[in-house]
Amino acid sequence: MPEVTYTLDQSVKKINPRVPDIPLYVQYQWDEGNSHVRLTGLFRDMSYRDLITGANRFHAGWAAELSGKIAFTPSFTLFYQGAYGRGYAAYLNDLDGNGFDLVYSGTAGKMKAPRTANFELGARYNFSPRFFLAASYSQARMFGLSYMGSDTYRYGQYVSVSGFLDIVPDLSVGLEYLCLSRGTASLSGDRADVDRQHAHANRLTGMIKYSF
Repeated sequence: MPEVTYTLDQSVKKINPRVPDIPLYVQYQWDEGNSHVRLTGLFRDMSYRDLITGANRFHAGWAAELSGKIAFTPSFTLFYQGAYGRGYAAYLNDLDGNGFDLVYSGTAGKMKAPRTANFELGARYNFSPRFFLAASYSQARMFGLSYMGSDTYRYGQYVSVSGFLDIVPDLSVGLEYLCLSRGTASLSGDRADVDRQHAHANRLTGMIKYSF
């Protein structure tokens, strides 16, 4: 029973969702499963209380996503995903918990599920069975929220590059650089608000792992 995140005003109130989110997908794969393409659909029935009329109201959220991977060679693989819909912000790392599944519409007692889009492209190259490099670019974007104020989220994006090496079968090391854009509180990319203000953050992460 997933949680719905809200941005409320004084005329509406949060209530618990009564219907689970419903995902459906169809997938085609080839090259012995090393490559595939998947089309996914998501339906959400989101609820809120209209304090003007004293009635519970329901708003449909939905998303459509195309995702997959293509193994061009045994060493090089491309990954991709892109989605568009309304009211599915809780499924995105940069938007989860920020109240963008349902937002006040500007009309007393009414809420709406804002338009949302996201995409990601990634690639991995295996130099050997023990060492690989990976890189990715991602963006999440909200539409039609300018009436909520100039500091409202418009989009965020990030670029990452990472490498992993198995020194011995049980000992691995990794290093990642991540660049984010926008005035976001997390150190993971770039964000731009409705007023077109930008901010950036950078992060370098290291890992040493021993398995036993």
